[in-house]
Amino acid sequence: MLKTSITALTEVPKALSSTLDPYTDEALPDPWPTYRELREMGAAVWLEKYRVFKIPHFKKEHHNG
Repeated sequence: MLKTSITALTEVPKALSSTLDPYTDEALPDPWPTYRELREMGAAVWLEKYRVFKIPHFKKEHHNG
C-alpha cells in the first residue's frame, strides 16, 4: 500500500507542476516576482526540481489586542 502512495505522488498533473526554482541565486535577493508567479499558478504548485509542493498562499489575519 505504501508503494501505491509513493507512486501517486510522482503522477502530478502538469497543470500543478512547475520547473520554476525559487531558490536560485537570481531569485533569492528579490523573491517577490517569483512568489507572484507561483501564486498565479494556483494554491499548491509541484516544484519538479525539489519534488515538493510549494504553498504560495496564506491567509492574512489581523488581531486587535
